[in-house]
Amino acid sequence: MLFGLYLRCLPGTFYFEDSPELIACAAGLGNTHPPGYPLLMLLGRLAQLLPVGTPAFRFNLFIAAWGAGAAVALAALVAHLTASWSVRWVARWAGMFAGAVWALSDAFWWESVIGDKYALYYFGFIMLVWISWAALNARLPEQPRMFAWLGLACGLAFAHHQYAVFALPVVVAALWWQWSHIGPASLSGLRWFGARVRPARTLVLMACLAVLPLSTKCLYPPVRSSASAELDWGRPGTAGRLWPYLKGQLYHHAFAEASLPANPQLWAGRLKLAFKFLKEELPLPMLVGVPVGVVVVARGYPLFALGLLGCLLANVAYAVNFSEKIVRWYEPAYALLLVMSALGFAWIVGHIKTAGVWWMAALALAAPVLQWHRGIARNDLSRFTAAHDLGRNLLRSLPPGSVYLGAGDFDLFPLWALRYVEGERKDVEAIGLASFVDPQLAATGGQERLKARLGTRDAGPE
Repeated sequence: MLFGLYLRCLPGTFYFEDSPELIACAAGLGNTHPPGYPLLMLLGRLAQLLPVGTPAFRFNLFIAAWGAGAAVALAALVAHLTASWSVRWVARWAGMFAGAVWALSDAFWWESVIGDKYALYYFGFIMLVWISWAALNARLPEQPRMFAWLGLACGLAFAHHQYAVFALPVVVAALWWQWSHIGPASLSGLRWFGARVRPARTLVLMACLAVLPLSTKCLYPPVRSSASAELDWGRPGTAGRLWPYLKGQLYHHAFAEASLPANPQLWAGRLKLAFKFLKEELPLPMLVGVPVGVVVVARGYPLFALGLLGCLLANVAYAVNFSEKIVRWYEPAYALLLVMSALGFAWIVGHIKTAGVWWMAALALAAPVLQWHRGIARNDLSRFTAAHDLGRNLLRSLPPGSVYLGAGDFDLFPLWALRYVEGERKDVEAIGLASFVDPQLAATGGQERLKARLGTRDAGPE
């Protein structure tokens, strides 16, 4: 149902921001802007095999599927948490409530239909939280298997986005509980797939399953750069260029300039803005259930509750420190608040039998409907063609063999998508203007091709 709604809202072409760049890099297996998203590029390239629509629509469809999957994963997590102490219908109601509210929140819905990278990140974050909870509650014979799944999920999440670090508190809590409560003596007597399992062997297996997908982060950029990918940010074909690329060194200065340590006078405004985002994303009546949900989780799963609190605080601290406008950075925190809110409402409905409680439950159930009504006008991009039209008009207005110096996300990336995906105006070079004043940006494939065309000697970006 959620995927059907997103499908209804998908644009048939690319949006602005990073969408056209990601589509172009996925189609040609290029290197995106630092720190790179190799897992997304590989999966996005597979999405191009879908026999529907344009290349941009296929990529958008792929992203929408991950967005719907993240909301369903949150619903399943809440349902499983609730089922351990409540009746089945209440657990299902709580899960559907949490998943629907998150899926229809403004920023989450937006990220699921514009073809950006964050929907896959949200899915990875929720899966890490879910598997950590499953590891905390697994029976003894299943513990080694949970170690393995947790390692694989960590590897996949970090291979896509470094923001998976916000899930580490709950992952660490699960690992600490397993190791301290099971102990080497218990694990040594287990058998898994017919072989005796040792603690060290189990941890090695977990590490191997994490490193396997994570290796794409280090292998993909130099391999594609050495293969002369058309879009090649930073040209990370050597170790000297790979490390700054993976660290996202290009953006460190901008992030530091926007941080609270550099601007301590902004902290009050940042907190006020964070609360404004919270009201926009989650209707305030839903927050009534959060304190009750916190108590329910803390009583039933104290270590898991502590891990969730660590995840929430880490995410909010990062977003408040750096952002004045990027609401999507708060989405993991919103998801965890929704978990608590849904559990709180489920407990209230199941334990307090008064008319006021049922009115409160009805108000909570109305939240997804209100969000849908508010969000459908803004997030319905089915007729959106502005980015495509802008790029096409720009290209058609340029003389043969022109060089276009673009500002970035809103004019340069659409040209890349048109040139490298749709093959339009291959005679035109589209290069970021900032690459001529910033030596880190100069190490890009576009400027290298320009130098080759002009016959100038490559002095290198250093």
